[in-house]
Amino acid sequence: VRRAATCREAHEIIPRSDAPRAPSPYGRPVSTPERREAQVRRARLVAVVGVVLVTLYAVCAAVHALVLNPLAAVPGRTFGEIVDDIVASQDALGTWTTLAVLVGGVLIALTLLAITWLSAAPRPCHVAAWFLGMLAAGSPASFMASVGPATAVADTYGVSGADASPSGLVLHLVSAVAFLALVGVLVHDARRVGPVGLSRGTASAAG
Repeated sequence: VRRAATCREAHEIIPRSDAPRAPSPYGRPVSTPERREAQVRRARLVAVVGVVLVTLYAVCAAVHALVLNPLAAVPGRTFGEIVDDIVASQDALGTWTTLAVLVGGVLIALTLLAITWLSAAPRPCHVAAWFLGMLAAGSPASFMASVGPATAVADTYGVSGADASPSGLVLHLVSAVAFLALVGVLVHDARRVGPVGLSRGTASAAG
């Protein structure tokens, strides 16, 4: 009888492997290696998708600034004729400046990808916020990239330097949607984690 009681006591002391894990000091379940690896994979996937989207945005902004907007500003002229007229007026389209601004954004996106890849435990929501912020910042970056070509066309033909192609509006709308998505991600993360890094349940218990 004493041996059976001892076995029962030992069974109660030793935790079962399928028992729920104790919460961490921050109110979250203790992270397992499998869960951490899945989180890293999701964060890396988000980073790769973010780089692709930022690159596509930069390509579209370059096409808008250097090709579509000049063609829309001067209807009836081909792109080659517009470039020849700008050169004849002792001006330049500003191709390299435009590309430098937009390629800079792609390089920043690649840097964020490298940071995500080298981090021990990157959070997917944080990585998503980085790239959504870059897409939101694409609107002013696109404006900066198009100033040179728009000014050259305006000075050569005496037209307005504002966007004449609807592709500029599409870029601004994409940035606006990215900004709204960024706000949503930050609010969701703040409600889940709490303002001081604690989960909502821990914060309520502390209050």
